[in-house]
Amino acid sequence: MGTVGPPTEEGAASAWTPYFRTVDADATAGAVEQAGGSVRVPPTQVFTAGRTAGLTDPTGAEFAVWEPGDTDGLELVDRPGSVSRIELCTTDAAAAKDFYRTVLSWDTRDLTMGSGAGIAYTPAGPPGGGERTVHGDIMQLPAEHLRRGSTSEWRPYFEVEDCDATVARAQELGATAIVPAVDTPGAGRLAMLLDPFGAPFAVIAGTAVRPLSAGRARGEFPGRSRLLSRIHLCRRVRCDALRRAGHHTGPVWTVDRRSRRRGRSENSRRSTPFVLVLLEK
Repeated sequence: MGTVGPPTEEGAASAWTPYFRTVDADATAGAVEQAGGSVRVPPTQVFTAGRTAGLTDPTGAEFAVWEPGDTDGLELVDRPGSVSRIELCTTDAAAAKDFYRTVLSWDTRDLTMGSGAGIAYTPAGPPGGGERTVHGDIMQLPAEHLRRGSTSEWRPYFEVEDCDATVARAQELGATAIVPAVDTPGAGRLAMLLDPFGAPFAVIAGTAVRPLSAGRARGEFPGRSRLLSRIHLCRRVRCDALRRAGHHTGPVWTVDRRSRRRGRSENSRRSTPFVLVLLEK
């Protein structure tokens, strides 16, 4: 499950934001500041669903944390229409790895993709979880991208049945392919896109199916859901447009961004609307 809503900060570009699970959003926000990051949106109660905070790592990548209440987070990954993995493309991979290991206690290991010099990347996952619990990667932006002004950002990968067909359909709907469909050894066939509003994302076909909802009891988060709780797309888009595109949407909710107290927050003129979107169809 994901959410879609307008940017919470003036001038913010359209982008996906990953929400990482935490047992204490307030403590994590404090740890982020101590580790050199910043707090964009202070810890805020979302009715009885949970508590969240908007954060930025020292390299400039934006993310958030989710302290579950009534809403635990993702129920399913790795199936067509759902999140497959996330990837941090960063201006300083070494600093990013140190930060997330410190703040969120991630396990990381440096690997190389391809022959020869290859492409260096760092899978990340929960402590002691092993390869099956890896939820994403940290990758250093190439020097040529840095010269062009690329900045650090988290990017979601959505599982699809047919990468080429999905790219073609996305382009028909106004998306731009920034990396055409390509086969990646050990991962599958993938492509990177910009949606019509400028938000980057990727699609991938061929990854292993590992549903996380099977046999799950409340409070237990097997696999990568122990870290990735939800994702949110900030962009200026009407909810009826999402429904016409075939997404299953829930009711529009509002959250009072002024409230830092625990408990149900009240609607106000400064409230931020958002809509729940069920990513798997």
